[in-house]
Amino acid sequence: MPAAIGAAILAETALGAVVGTGALAASVVGYAVIGGALLALQAVVEALTPAQKRNDAQVTVRQAIPPRRGGHGREKLGGAIFFLDVQGGVLTRGVVHFAGRLSFIHEFWLGDIHTSLAPQNGGVVPDPVYQGKIAIESYVGTDDQAVSAALSRYGYWSPAARLKGLAYTVVVASPLKHGDKIFPEGAPDVRLVADLSACYDPRDPAQDPANAATWRWSDNAAIVLLDYLHSDSGYGIAFAEIDLDSFVALANVCDEEVPLLRPNPDGDTSEPRYRSWGTYTFDEERATVLARYLSACDAELDQDAQGRVTVHGGRWQEPTFTITEDMVLGWDRYEVGDEAFATFNRVKFTYKSPWHDYQPVEGDPWDDAESQAEIGVVPTERDFGRAPSHSQGRRLAKIAAAKGAPDLQFSGMRLSPAGLPAYGEPTVRLVLPSFGIDATFAPSSGKLTGPFKTEPVFDLYSLDASAYAWSPIEEGNAPPLPDASSPAPAPIPTGVVFEAVRYTTGGQVTGLSASFTADPVAGRADLVLIGRFRPAATDEWADMASQDGAAIAGPLNDGQAYEAQVAWLSSTSIGDWGDTISFTVAADTTPTGPATGFVVNGGVGQASYAFTAPNAPNFSYARLYRSATTNFANAVVVKTFNGAANQAFDGTDARPAGTYSYWVRAFNASGFADASSIVGPITVTVT
Repeated sequence: MPAAIGAAILAETALGAVVGTGALAASVVGYAVIGGALLALQAVVEALTPAQKRNDAQVTVRQAIPPRRGGHGREKLGGAIFFLDVQGGVLTRGVVHFAGRLSFIHEFWLGDIHTSLAPQNGGVVPDPVYQGKIAIESYVGTDDQAVSAALSRYGYWSPAARLKGLAYTVVVASPLKHGDKIFPEGAPDVRLVADLSACYDPRDPAQDPANAATWRWSDNAAIVLLDYLHSDSGYGIAFAEIDLDSFVALANVCDEEVPLLRPNPDGDTSEPRYRSWGTYTFDEERATVLARYLSACDAELDQDAQGRVTVHGGRWQEPTFTITEDMVLGWDRYEVGDEAFATFNRVKFTYKSPWHDYQPVEGDPWDDAESQAEIGVVPTERDFGRAPSHSQGRRLAKIAAAKGAPDLQFSGMRLSPAGLPAYGEPTVRLVLPSFGIDATFAPSSGKLTGPFKTEPVFDLYSLDASAYAWSPIEEGNAPPLPDASSPAPAPIPTGVVFEAVRYTTGGQVTGLSASFTADPVAGRADLVLIGRFRPAATDEWADMASQDGAAIAGPLNDGQAYEAQVAWLSSTSIGDWGDTISFTVAADTTPTGPATGFVVNGGVGQASYAFTAPNAPNFSYARLYRSATTNFANAVVVKTFNGAANQAFDGTDARPAGTYSYWVRAFNASGFADASSIVGPITVTVT
């Protein structure tokens, strides 16, 4: 039953011949790096980040063979790598997501980014940031699915290796410009939001219990519970051995619409009473998995008179049998209120939130304020990890509080044969005048004793209809939603300036490049400045490197004219390119001398300035600097002025009231300036 999916794949692809047998095969972990992927790992990484070296620890190449994964409802699925190879600079990576057939794929994710790829079928990822170089093949896990076209390009992949009954994706990635920024964690990690297994719903006459092809997807908690009991990965119980009518009754309760106090993020103002979402691995204990399915709808399993599996719970059921005092032979323990064993008055719970990346989230606890005022806060915890809404989690927490901390509780109550009709009942009425008791109870832990197995023994806890009554005002406060909005498109860079960078050896200039910077965008720490450059009057752009917030163009030729453009890059988009900037760098270390006629005047809310560029043929640009002190080392650039020798410049600098010092520094075409190129400071007062 819990056979490892990796072993199945290795057998189907005949890779035993590749990895060997016996002890050697047993030492191969993970889905293995197949065939050509045994090439140097660096080649794989560089297929995505050709200009950047990546830490090997960020790329998964081996792992323990994982078990198969099944499930019901809706889920965001990762997976296990079964194929990794690179040929011709193109990376191919295969991941198994699910054992069985997915009903529908809603979303494709690359890492933490939701792509614009259309649902279900995959294809070339259309988002511009991926530059048309990332494609995803998807296979939903049918028994007749075709072999992967991407994997078939590898000669060692057998056409018979169709991975029947396994839902998987194959991502094909050509080298990306700035790939290390787009995939900072390594090769593209595909995740899916998908509807999981289809289920048999006895209420639908179009569905044939003997023909799974007629079944439909459902997240009804009773229907998916029925499917888990029936499936081979669960308990494998035939439908003939299950009381389907009891599941139909609970399914109808699960489908009841419950109004919401606040619309959910999709705008829905109501939701079905009990839904069930999530996965399990085939190596988990079945009882553990079953408990999660039961908890999603407050269900309990039992056997009916024919020995079939029956289900009850999820709603209040009026008792049809009364236990009277003459039927009671005795009990082991009787507890009242806060004296009851394991009393608690706060139910802390977790639920699955699709609005928090399908992760378990802690909900608003259910509190018994009256009890807390008497004995203080006594918490307990419940896991409703298959409940996909906060409202559902709160409803289940309310029921758990009523059942787990009852007003009255009997342990080991023994009844005469007259009490046999109580066996298997969801609720009973208990009337004990001697103790002043006339209330409804729920039996648990029932068994038959006595020489003829006709004397039932129960644990009983008081329970009434209030446990299941619900008003939207009891919904509590759901956890705040994360900021799910995509970052705004990156703007066009402003305030772009460049500086020549000269590399020297032995006092001689041996290399030239240009460093471009731009004004930072407020609130957008995610942006990286990128650029491209080319010799003037040519067509081929070359990419700049990104380093310490700057875009670096180079190597450059001494004195040659170039053109450059810069843009902002985020993990989800590339912004528009800015205006073309013409520039020249040269190995010129001759200073231009200072600007002339430099004046600054203070005023109301601003300082005004003017100066004339030096009369030097190698002058290229000047910069105005400002500081709140007279120390030039603390000054910041106010503005850059590109122009020619003897050109006049003027302008204003808006400032709050205060005292400021200003300088002007002139640069040659190589971006060189020394102390002789600086004029100032001029200190003024702004009012």
